[in-house]
Amino acid sequence: AQPATVTQKPQAAPPIVLTEMAPNTKNVDYKTGGTDAFEFIEMYNSTSTPINLKGFTLRYIAGDKVYNYPITEDKIVPSQGIFIIWFKNTNVQQVGLTEFNTAYGSSITEDQLFVVVNGGMSNSASRQVQMLDPEGNVLSDTTYNVEDIGESISANFVPDRNNGVVSWERFSKPANPGYIYPVQRVADPADTVPPAAPDHVQIMAGVGGVKVTWSPELEPDVAYVNVYVNGSLNTRLLMP
Repeated sequence: AQPATVTQKPQAAPPIVLTEMAPNTKNVDYKTGGTDAFEFIEMYNSTSTPINLKGFTLRYIAGDKVYNYPITEDKIVPSQGIFIIWFKNTNVQQVGLTEFNTAYGSSITEDQLFVVVNGGMSNSASRQVQMLDPEGNVLSDTTYNVEDIGESISANFVPDRNNGVVSWERFSKPANPGYIYPVQRVADPADTVPPAAPDHVQIMAGVGGVKVTWSPELEPDVAYVNVYVNGSLNTRLLMP
């Protein structure tokens, strides 16, 4: 008789995924210098159902110091929806959501926002950030480094491709609360079919380099395109 074959189910994606952190921002006058006024942490609901974040906890870890910020209000994040936690410095209580959206050109609503009043996030040291469910299980675990951030430049995180809770891969982009890149959406572990290669690839020689173009009609699940030069990865082009 043939031995029984056990098929392991793909690991489910974490329901809440941390996607962006902006610890270094403009001040209340939208200028450089002074107290950062618009620091935030972004996350999204990766599931097909709404999630109420009341009872969930954002954990901010600075060395041996652990700061827990429980969400104490009913905050419903729709399926594939985005949620923002604003780390609002104690010295900038005069600004509100209107000023926040003006700072970024965003359109975050009150339903998408929870405000934490504290001394702000560190610009000068690495910090670990976790999202915990009401039972204390870590759903998403990330760390931003000093080199990832700049004024209004945020650290953006790519979920683990095997749907683990820790996101190691990151990239830096202008802070953009309310928007996530395709590469930041969780992977479907059951989808093992790679997207088709780009069509109509053309290579044209130029002064000091070459120009490569291809058809813009890529498959919808393409998150980025790797460009190799002499066999080595040279550039990763994120899909908008």
